Amino acid sequence: MLWQTHPAIPQLQVTAQDFEEWRRTSRSFDQMAAYTLQAMNKISLIGYGRPEQIQGTMVTANLLPMLGVAPVAGRVISPSEEKSGDHVALISESLWRRKFSGDRSIIGRPVRFDSVSFTVVGIVPRRNGFPVWADVWLPFSLLETGLQSNRQFHPLEVVARMRPGVTAEQARVEMQAVARHEAEAYPATNKIVGAMVVPLSDEVSGSVRPALLVVWAAVGLILLISCVNVSHLLLAHGASRKREAAIRAAIGARQSQLVSLFLVESVVIAVLGGVVGLALSMYLTPALSSLAAAEIPRLAQVSMDAGVFVFAFSVSALCGILFGLPFALRSAQTDLSEVLKQTGGVCFALRRGRIGGVLVMAEVALSLAILIGAGLLVRSFAALLHVAPGFQTENVVTMEVHLPSATYDWPKAEQFFRDTLFPKIRTLPSVTEVAVANTVPMALDRTEHSRFATRFGVVGRSFEPGHFPVALNRWVSPKYLQTMGIPLKSGRYLAETDSNKPVLVVNETLARLFFPGQDAVGKQLLLNVMTPKPSSVEIVGIVGDTHDWALDVAPEPTLYGVAVSPTMTLAARTTSTGLDVRNAAASTNPELVVGEIRPMRQIVANSMAQRRFALLLVSGFAVLALLLAAIGISGVVSYSVATRTRELGLRVALGAQSHEVVGLLLKESLSLIFPGLLAGYAIALALTHVMATLLYGITAADPITYLSGAGFLTAVGVAAVYLPATRATRIDPMTALREQ
Repeated sequence: MLWQTHPAIPQLQVTAQDFEEWRRTSRSFDQMAAYTLQAMNKISLIGYGRPEQIQGTMVTANLLPMLGVAPVAGRVISPSEEKSGDHVALISESLWRRKFSGDRSIIGRPVRFDSVSFTVVGIVPRRNGFPVWADVWLPFSLLETGLQSNRQFHPLEVVARMRPGVTAEQARVEMQAVARHEAEAYPATNKIVGAMVVPLSDEVSGSVRPALLVVWAAVGLILLISCVNVSHLLLAHGASRKREAAIRAAIGARQSQLVSLFLVESVVIAVLGGVVGLALSMYLTPALSSLAAAEIPRLAQVSMDAGVFVFAFSVSALCGILFGLPFALRSAQTDLSEVLKQTGGVCFALRRGRIGGVLVMAEVALSLAILIGAGLLVRSFAALLHVAPGFQTENVVTMEVHLPSATYDWPKAEQFFRDTLFPKIRTLPSVTEVAVANTVPMALDRTEHSRFATRFGVVGRSFEPGHFPVALNRWVSPKYLQTMGIPLKSGRYLAETDSNKPVLVVNETLARLFFPGQDAVGKQLLLNVMTPKPSSVEIVGIVGDTHDWALDVAPEPTLYGVAVSPTMTLAARTTSTGLDVRNAAASTNPELVVGEIRPMRQIVANSMAQRRFALLLVSGFAVLALLLAAIGISGVVSYSVATRTRELGLRVALGAQSHEVVGLLLKESLSLIFPGLLAGYAIALALTHVMATLLYGITAADPITYLSGAGFLTAVGVAAVYLPATRATRIDPMTALREQ
């Protein structure tokens, strides 16, 4: 994907003029295609039940063919249709099945979008449609003339396929050279605009890769801990089978045959465990998908397919081989005469053996690494929850509302909202206030930054061409700021009389950056700075900052002005769920499309979905790791007590006190736990750097988390040792001494 860059917007959509120049001059790419960004082209589907708002995009004819996407039925938009602006459309498979019952006869039939008729020519498959959010693909030439003819607006996202033999670095260098050329040729718009090349796979999953890597690492560590536990059991089990192995060897079994026998047993156990795991996964996968389906790309499409089964069985078999091998080798290397000489029960293979000690330390180290990761995520999430978003989250619901732009221009839309929609909703007993805005905080994807942003100037200050600052541009109805609970800091709120007047309200960040040490109220800004006749507007109020993208993203300069367009987001302060608001809005006009209800509390929660996804899974794995570690350590000590009955009984017979026996076993266990903790620190430091983008307010080497994790795991280890250790104090010395 190809992006433009700006100091205020690191990832910026592309202007139509720049795209055409890129496509014409670039030598690194075989093909280049474009489509309009998601915040544009929200259109109404009319004539199939209640009007429904769907997501359209205008695309170049080569977009889907370049990506290898073939229609389920019909064909793609042709180059001639793109250039001529024919009213043809592709629809998504999801829309086709939902609204048209999967009827193939829709191909060639007209469908009304925003009161305009389009002929459906093809159906885009659900699994690999691009962009994934689109419901309708329209010809690129239908893009407004004003957006096509200048470099002021950035409506396009660009995809390109590199020529064979060209590297991503070569493409990046060329595009940066093209951007420098455009900066020199068009300084008014491109002076500080650069270009960026991002692999498509990184663009789709790059933002969620850290969360997925953290979860993947936790899964791997849990698997290793489980295998360590199984290896413990197998080694202990092998001690009781030495006589069997020795007899098999004595009657002619080769060592390789003994290794194969015990190794097959290990693999069978592992594969059976894999079967149980797959069965559990089939029930747990839907729950996993519900955690963050909207924020993790294609998570909703995750399913238990053949690849998952092959992977699971392969990993199970590999674990069975790797962790069953020590058991197989130790069991096969047995001398019959030595076994027959034993008089005091089986020897404890783990207590003095190097393998057993290493396994205990490994289990502790892996558990600590997961525990530290979970602790970092918990502390980071707690810090985020204490960040004030700058607006009211409780008792505020939102929903997108859309009037057909073909019949409602901006003045008509403003009149409808002011005279019809607002009075109707204000009659509801649950509603205290209602307003609309072009968007509400945290409702947009970060790549949609440029859709509602604008360059501006300050009266009395000069800026070099192309160096104008950028602010978020919010056009709203007069009561929006009060409805959202955004506090007034100075001056006044917007009023009904401010419609079509040159007045604005700005946020604290803009006032602080551009009017330091002054009262910004009464100062003037310049808008439309990219046109020959910029217009001056007066600042009449300053309001508090809001976090528009996420709680961990700093507020940006923001402008608020009174204006209403056909497509807006309705916000209502209400004590209800919002269903009555939605029904009331829908009843005002049969052509009004009302979207789903989205409480502001839910929108804020969704902005943290990726962090929550990683937090819940890693925390769950941390609890599982602690449980497995406790079981493993307790099992080792229990087996030690069982195989040392004679020794411990003799100690008691010679006068050892209960606390001395417990202390002995605790000392031996802690001598393995402490080295494991040090190794766990090293593993955690190596892995937690991946979590940097998921952390807020703390570092990946946070000492409190590291010390707390070690202390908690030590306490779990001591608790796991204590029960079998106290059982050892109840050994009857006479019974122990009578053992053979």
